[in-house]
Amino acid sequence: MTKLNPILYFLFLSSSLFAQPTLVKNIQPGLGSSVFLSLEKSAVAGNYLYFMANDDVHGFELWKSDGTAAGTVMVRDIFPGKSQDGPQQLYAAYKNQLYFTARDTTHETELWRTDDAEGAVLLTDACPGTCDGAQYFQPLPMAVYQDKLYFRSLTPGTGQELWVTEGDSAGAMLVKDIDPGGTDSNPYLLTVFQDKLYFVCDSANWGRELWVTDGTEAGTRPVKNINPTLSFSVGDSGIDGLVIGPDALYFWAKSDNATGKELWKSDGTEPGTVIVKDINPGSGNGASGKPLNNSAWLGSDLIFVANDGATGEELWITDGTEAGTMLLADINPGASGSGIQIFGAVNGSVLFKANDGSTGYELWITDGTSAGTVLLKDILPGTFGSFRSFDSDFIVFQNKLFFTAEDGVTGRELWISDGTPDGTMLFADVASGSTESIPSHYRLIGNTLFFFAQTNATGRELWKYDLSSVGTKAPESSLPFELNPTVSNTGIFNLVLDRHLIQSGSYRLEVHDLTGQLRTSRTLAGVSQAIDLSALPSGAYFVRVLEMQSNRNGIKKVFILK
Repeated sequence: MTKLNPILYFLFLSSSLFAQPTLVKNIQPGLGSSVFLSLEKSAVAGNYLYFMANDDVHGFELWKSDGTAAGTVMVRDIFPGKSQDGPQQLYAAYKNQLYFTARDTTHETELWRTDDAEGAVLLTDACPGTCDGAQYFQPLPMAVYQDKLYFRSLTPGTGQELWVTEGDSAGAMLVKDIDPGGTDSNPYLLTVFQDKLYFVCDSANWGRELWVTDGTEAGTRPVKNINPTLSFSVGDSGIDGLVIGPDALYFWAKSDNATGKELWKSDGTEPGTVIVKDINPGSGNGASGKPLNNSAWLGSDLIFVANDGATGEELWITDGTEAGTMLLADINPGASGSGIQIFGAVNGSVLFKANDGSTGYELWITDGTSAGTVLLKDILPGTFGSFRSFDSDFIVFQNKLFFTAEDGVTGRELWISDGTPDGTMLFADVASGSTESIPSHYRLIGNTLFFFAQTNATGRELWKYDLSSVGTKAPESSLPFELNPTVSNTGIFNLVLDRHLIQSGSYRLEVHDLTGQLRTSRTLAGVSQAIDLSALPSGAYFVRVLEMQSNRNGIKKVFILK
């Protein structure tokens, strides 16, 4: 979008409290773009950001960056030439390596991982020849559980089933042939909850239902046949998202033809797998058009989007009981809905975008009450709205929301909000000329925020921003965890994550000194583990835990006194 009124733009920019981001590297020199807005893919593993880029020599390949130009390099030319084949999707961080799917000149789509020596290696040729051993069409096909990587893989003898590895192809093992023979069980939505791994899969006897495993064949079983009335071909319970709550998994499910898809929860047992509320009575769906992970926890209450058949898709709240599940606000009066996308919790409230029918898509806030669900700021006055109707990119860091919005002056740029109108402002105008930068794919490594953005001079490339200026004091934690002791003579600490509020089984641990420098990092699995920081010198450190799916994080201060 062309920017408006350069005089207003200059006055606005001059009042900015923040420095400008920096270009990491112009991978495709000149005006060309190494990344494209609709094709962007990135993930964090170890101390690197991995992403897909095209340098106009090798086609789209996997790259990595440590935040410096010299440290931004192609991982491996997996599919030589300028083809768009090669890396396909980036999935999971495990033992500081990235697991992803790729296709080379010899193999179809299989599971690969990064490698410090070779850049990237094929993990296993699960389906030799012309078939795909690792082509995934459903979300979350892998997860870290019990310090192992569980993933879906297709082999000619078993079909697509659940496998496990410790990172080497020789050690990859089938967990269970859930749908025996060559038919597929297609496990997906792999989610760790209360020291078990849950997932959704198909079986000839059950159809598509919720399953659980403790990592053994005998311990891999269905939780409950939620919908015994529908045939296998129809899709059965239709679970499309798993969200971890205080004492249960929450999800949308359809139990029969009479109730539609509604809000359910499960504590992992058959009697504890129950409908929470028939939000849209009758055969209509209470479920919104998005999976339930378009939600956020506010204390022990889940803020989510649902449709009661009268108000359209609007903002709801639940405490896990039928009586405590209710509409918070009919933001766009009538049956059309307000197109809500929930961003996350900031300073005791949940921020989200919504369209009330008069201001367009703008930034809203809720404290969990109807009276406290209000428009936070009309960033772009008028009916157009500061957000596009499609999903906007965002990330939460130290109780601040970073997001992409436009104000009619600077175009789509990087904004920040602390949950107050005055604290919602332009954070960085990357393209300070006549075009907008449209920043996207926000990722954090330490205090460094990575994202893609475009300028007239560079095209669309990788950028970064040092968030140390936002503050390195430990904020209110949006990801609760315990760390004991706080003072250690050995450098050994015991870390316990609050398993009731964890939304996936993959977490990242970072340790910073008081200047904000990242000293060490690793991928965590499970809810409790010993953290060995004995290699660090005596001093004070911030320990940060980042939940990889939701980007929630928590920070605690510790001391090493040797």
